[in-house]
Amino acid sequence: EEAARGRERQLNAMATNIPGVVYRFYVNPDGSTGFDYISERSRQILGIENDMATFFANVSGGIVPDDRERFLNSISHAISTKTTWEFNGRYEKPSGKKIWVSAVSSPVMEKDRLIFDGVLFDNTARMQAEEALRHSEQYYRALFKYTESATIIIEEDTTISLANEAFAQLYGSSRNNIEGKVKWTHFVAPDDLEGMIDYHRRRRNNPGDAPTVYEFQFMTSDGSIRNMLAHVGMIPGTMQSVA
Repeated sequence: EEAARGRERQLNAMATNIPGVVYRFYVNPDGSTGFDYISERSRQILGIENDMATFFANVSGGIVPDDRERFLNSISHAISTKTTWEFNGRYEKPSGKKIWVSAVSSPVMEKDRLIFDGVLFDNTARMQAEEALRHSEQYYRALFKYTESATIIIEEDTTISLANEAFAQLYGSSRNNIEGKVKWTHFVAPDDLEGMIDYHRRRRNNPGDAPTVYEFQFMTSDGSIRNMLAHVGMIPGTMQSVA
């Protein structure tokens, strides 16, 4: 008994330092379920007590209605298939504050019981960051698409990975024939090519070592020459440039 109490104290100490609700969920042979353990973090993260008799009902009731069926179905599936349970969804605390919660647990058989040991944690910051990133990407894609300036994204190996419609019209071909298939050196008149290749290399070694605005001669698909003014800069944190 003393050894069991010692192990429980160790478990509580470890669980307290884990930034999530640690739990042990069991499924009996007759299909009944319950909890052997729930860490005290449930008060901080979920706003509910770690009462093993009421915990499941309180968590289920807190999952927002749009996500609740998916939550319950994911549990049923994990139990029936004896596979890892994973869930990510929205939860409303008793205070009314809504957060994103994620949970994961892996099943093991202990005698005749199916046991899921796992952790449930607050995932709000990550989900908000991902949502902000999606909005940012949509915003810049819209700018890239609808600007009237011919615009391209250039990879380190000089391949054009993205081109907008204005660039495709300038060259006289479709974006499908340009993106990922053609290098920017293909569009530059021979007299300007050597200098621009040097700019491309210097810009990646030291972004401040190459001009950001310069003129050059551009060759269209029919071989005609256009006098162009280029604005070129590196995309922070990458080896890509935008022109």
